[in-house]
Amino acid sequence: MKVLKKIKVVFLILFISICFVSCKKDQPLVPPTPSVDAYATGVFITNEGPFMNGTGTVSFYNRSTGSVENDIFQTINNRPLGNIVQSIEVYNGKAYICVNNSGKVEIVEASTFVSSGVISGLNYPRHFIGISSSKGYISQWGKKIAVVNLSDNTIIKTIQTNHYSDNMLLFDNKVFVLNSKGFSSDSTLTIIDAQTDLIIDTKTIGINPSSLVIDKNNKIWILCSGKGVNGFPAGTDSKGSLVCFNPATMTIENSFSFSSTTLHPEKLVINNANDQLFYNYNNGVFQFDISSTTLNTNPFVNNKNFYGLGFDPLSGYLFGADSKDYIQSGWIYRYNSQIPNSVIDSFKVGVIPGDFFFR
Repeated sequence: MKVLKKIKVVFLILFISICFVSCKKDQPLVPPTPSVDAYATGVFITNEGPFMNGTGTVSFYNRSTGSVENDIFQTINNRPLGNIVQSIEVYNGKAYICVNNSGKVEIVEASTFVSSGVISGLNYPRHFIGISSSKGYISQWGKKIAVVNLSDNTIIKTIQTNHYSDNMLLFDNKVFVLNSKGFSSDSTLTIIDAQTDLIIDTKTIGINPSSLVIDKNNKIWILCSGKGVNGFPAGTDSKGSLVCFNPATMTIENSFSFSSTTLHPEKLVINNANDQLFYNYNNGVFQFDISSTTLNTNPFVNNKNFYGLGFDPLSGYLFGADSKDYIQSGWIYRYNSQIPNSVIDSFKVGVIPGDFFFR
């Protein structure tokens, strides 16, 4: 009898437990609360995501631990970023993420990645650049720059440019805007007064200028891909060029032409001493000293056609983004920038990694 009573008691407890669990309402998923400095130092990597469907992502590489967190926006904010995550820029403690096909810029607190706003109504945004505490520029493939009030994230006005405005650089109260390839062809650099938002001049540089950096002598180096890059426009290939532009005199000081009409240079970056350039060309990464008089013919990194390049000013390492087959997760490779072909390590990120921000 005692055994039977014990069995009854056990079944009664189980019954009550089941009833309690079944009656309890499902609790909504609560995003984790990041520490106040979770992303204060490290490397942000944008991953475009599948073209025309799905969502892009942002990965974070921690220099101290070597750990990688993928899709941090979704993890922290419990929603996707949107289609084609193009670039990321940190300014005044906030990270501005250009989401191309979704026509918006997502804003997060840079150290926690908690969402703090959205700039919407954009036409294929490419890059953000901060002008002042209250103003920023966003380049668009809609042939214009959006001038944004950073206090309320609204578009104040637009500045008309040639073709597809793309990469930008702020120097000496001027913004230098590359009017890039898109699905057409252009050869111009638009120069804007950052205080008045008026165009100062438009210079012819080289066919399809795609990226630009400034060196230790305050000279702007512009990599021009030439016609035919990525197959656009078809059948009209031309040589690319590396151009040295002096912003003080608004003149081209030097121009180096590449030898091939069918191979197109892209993704120009500069080292932490601002005297060595790196770029993609002919299935490799090439190096160029700013004092050189000729282009290198031997690659610094062999047999790597990186989708994106970056240079970490803190570690002095060169970062290469390998998009693989544009479907599976991509990989990041880190190189010693002093020794050719010296891979330090690699790590997996999201689909189609392409842009970096080092902090």
